[in-house]
Amino acid sequence: MGTFGTITTTEVAAKRFRSTPRVRDWDGHTWQVTATGSSRAAAETVLKVDLAQRMQRGDAADLLNADSPFPKLAGAWLEDILLDVDRADSTKEIYERELRGLVLPFFHSFTVREVTVGRIERFLKLQRAESYTRAKHSRTILSMVLAFAARREIVPRNPVKETSRMKKPEHTPKALTPEQIAAIRAAAGAW
Repeated sequence: MGTFGTITTTEVAAKRFRSTPRVRDWDGHTWQVTATGSSRAAAETVLKVDLAQRMQRGDAADLLNADSPFPKLAGAWLEDILLDVDRADSTKEIYERELRGLVLPFFHSFTVREVTVGRIERFLKLQRAESYTRAKHSRTILSMVLAFAARREIVPRNPVKETSRMKKPEHTPKALTPEQIAAIRAAAGAW
């Protein structure tokens, strides 16, 4: 996908050359492209420039690979989310805020390939030290970004799924002390 075969260059007129390869497009279809130039090298150069431009068309995710900076992947994911008509604007705003505030500060210097299970595990533990809710939101956003990458075959799988489960902290209900109950009753009786 997105590749071309052997380039055949023929002279079609005096000092006029045509280069043609067969190209397999991203949709799986194969087609033929032609370019002309005043020499064999010129025709091939024009052809290669044209093919490079054709292969770069599409959304931002088409240009990403595992060696792309993680913030570029996050930006492409956010662009995709913002175009989603099935999500509420308030939800999109929350996702954007949490991506920028929670996830990107930690992963801003990594490539997509470097966002590994081990690094994610460490990140989530640091977030969990702050709060369970913070860690849970970070995990959700990071999982969505990396699922986006997996769907586009930038990464083979979503590494967030391999991280440890986070246990919700136990909630201990706080009962009123007898003194607090007496104070409430006294205040209610004063009315």
